[in-house]
Amino acid sequence: MKATAKLLLVAIALAAFAIPAETYAGKLVIEKINVIVKQMGDDEFALHFQFSLVGLPTEVKIENLLIDYAELSFGVQVITPAQRGQVGGKLLEILAATADGKALSDFNYNVYPAIGHIRRKQAGTEEVKLDITRLVEHWVKGGVSNHGLLVASHRNAGDKAFRQGIVELLPKFKPTVTIFYTVQDE
Repeated sequence: MKATAKLLLVAIALAAFAIPAETYAGKLVIEKINVIVKQMGDDEFALHFQFSLVGLPTEVKIENLLIDYAELSFGVQVITPAQRGQVGGKLLEILAATADGKALSDFNYNVYPAIGHIRRKQAGTEEVKLDITRLVEHWVKGGVSNHGLLVASHRNAGDKAFRQGIVELLPKFKPTVTIFYTVQDE
């Protein structure tokens, strides 16, 4: 009888307090990515990466899906290494794209976009890894439509990173997007 009374007290206590929500984490790797090389004038170019976020949980409320980290990884062929102390020829901007592959002009994220860089220490192949977390969050939360992203030389850099004869896209190196996320159920 004492055991039954204790079980009853535990049941009442549990009913009085909400049982905490279940939280779980996941990882999504996207390998189906369309890459378009966009000429920007003269010998400069940008890369337009198009991909879908299919595979992220859809059975939960948007506010319960947290993007912990998202990364775009792709390969380049460095033809001309950067000179010692040269910074401008390495900096990249990561911009939200429009449906026709241009930078989305009326989107605040693009005014102060995430930046990345190419190491360009020596000629040869290089894997470029860019943090695209903020942009994926905007897509998931509905701040802007996902028409892909543009990776371009930083607009304020005098020496552009993406120029023919300096750096070229390495088609053999399949680009990937990796997204780490957390879901908290109610």
